Amino acid sequence: MASTIVPSFRYESGADIRLRLEQPSDLASDGAGGFWTVGDESPNVVHILPDGTSEEFGLPGLPADADLEGVAYDAREKLLYVAGERSSTVTVYTFKNGFAELKRSEQIAGPGSGNGGIEGLAFVPEKPGRPAQLIAINEKKPRAVLFLDPTNLRILRTIKIGDIESRPGIAAKASDELDDFSGCTVDPKTG
Repeated sequence: MASTIVPSFRYESGADIRLRLEQPSDLASDGAGGFWTVGDESPNVVHILPDGTSEEFGLPGLPADADLEGVAYDAREKLLYVAGERSSTVTVYTFKNGFAELKRSEQIAGPGSGNGGIEGLAFVPEKPGRPAQLIAINEKKPRAVLFLDPTNLRILRTIKIGDIESRPGIAAKASDELDDFSGCTVDPKTG
């Protein structure tokens, strides 16, 4: 059994943050100075508040072994997205009266065989001329970056990592360098 990792870091405000989470997997900004995080040992999400406290929420509709590897947050619509690696499923939640409420769940890619499904999520906010998108990292079969419509979780575009040529002299294919492809982020200034 994996040991409990107790992440600890300090905000600029000086607040120390400590939480207990089995195998933390991903981190997403809440748009208000806090973060959301998931671990692959429970079907829960932890909201880390700017003052250093945290709240843990059970996520309805997920099995005990949900294997959560990705989390993203749409601060404008107040929607939380989580990804289960084994099932390659993205599930969307809202929060009402202190509880998570299941809004939608879709299998995005073929089920991962153990370690190989969706590993990371990032939300790309809408900006003039571009709709909002959800980015999902699929580790294997295919190893790809998936661009999803956040309203219906349909794949808009797929970039297979084996198809991306890396810089000359480094490797023939980017996939040669990315044995464990697992996370993503979005530049908050450019989207």
